[in-house]
Amino acid sequence: MSIEGEFNKLGAIIRTGIVSSVDVSNRTVRVIFRDKSDMVSGPLKIVMREHGASAWLPNINQAVLCLYLPDGGSDGFVLGGI
Repeated sequence: MSIEGEFNKLGAIIRTGIVSSVDVSNRTVRVIFRDKSDMVSGPLKIVMREHGASAWLPNINQAVLCLYLPDGGSDGFVLGGI
């Protein structure tokens, strides 16, 4: 496969976006992806930084780094703010 094809695969797995809503009780957020015609994600789980540490949640309008599972589904995670 070409380098371009590999980058396209990565672009579907690793994304940056802007938090549009936060669900504190479920520790999930929805994210707007500007490069995908302002598509809004489904609920994305927040990756915990440390066990026992206070829970970090991004703020609305905060830029975040997201990681999707490579199976092409909609399951994904927010890795942190950027």
